[in-house]
Amino acid sequence: MATTGSNSIPHSSTLVPTCSSTNSNHHTSKMETTYANQATKIGLVIALYWAVSISMVFLNNVWWPSWPAGRCPLPPVHPFFDMFPRFEVKVDVALKCLPLSVVFVGMIVFNNLCLKEVGVSFYNVGRSLTTVWNVMFTYLMLGQKTSPRALLCCLFLVVGFILGVDQEGETGELSVRGVSYGVLASLFVALNAIYVKKVLPVVHDDSWKLTLYNNLNAFLLFIPLMIMAREHEM
Repeated sequence: MATTGSNSIPHSSTLVPTCSSTNSNHHTSKMETTYANQATKIGLVIALYWAVSISMVFLNNVWWPSWPAGRCPLPPVHPFFDMFPRFEVKVDVALKCLPLSVVFVGMIVFNNLCLKEVGVSFYNVGRSLTTVWNVMFTYLMLGQKTSPRALLCCLFLVVGFILGVDQEGETGELSVRGVSYGVLASLFVALNAIYVKKVLPVVHDDSWKLTLYNNLNAFLLFIPLMIMAREHEM
């Protein structure tokens, strides 16, 4: 009987690590599934952003030169805007959002100027420095450091930009003005993301309200630019 009792003790003790091992494996599998779901969502969002961005580039390139001066291709949408609540403008909030609006206007202007001067294929090369500017301004303005791997990727982007400019020059279609506009456009795109993060607390983290104030400021800023460019005479 003593022998039987001594044999039963090791046998029961061996069940404990087996159960804990099973629970640990289940927990690890659950974490991997959650990480995979998050990675899939992020990948889909980035893919959708790319699709919309590239589609807008092609549409602007095709439609913009063919639009008659002074005409808008959109039908009247006044009944649509009646569904939205009344928008109350506060001057102090609008002034605090003004730096973001200046950057936003610069982004729109230089994006369109770059697209006007270069082809669609080189347009994305000209604006490829956005990530590099983003990393730089994130460190200078927000004090956030970037991992060495991300910095290595930025180095590849710079090399790719230089090669793209070199190959465009080999074909004889290089536009120095277009490249300059592309670099400035990528700079303002990076600044826009930084200023959105800085100005968002002014409107209590309400992205819709920030969009309204930003567009209102941009509308007013575009008026003198249109007069200086004499677009009102077209």
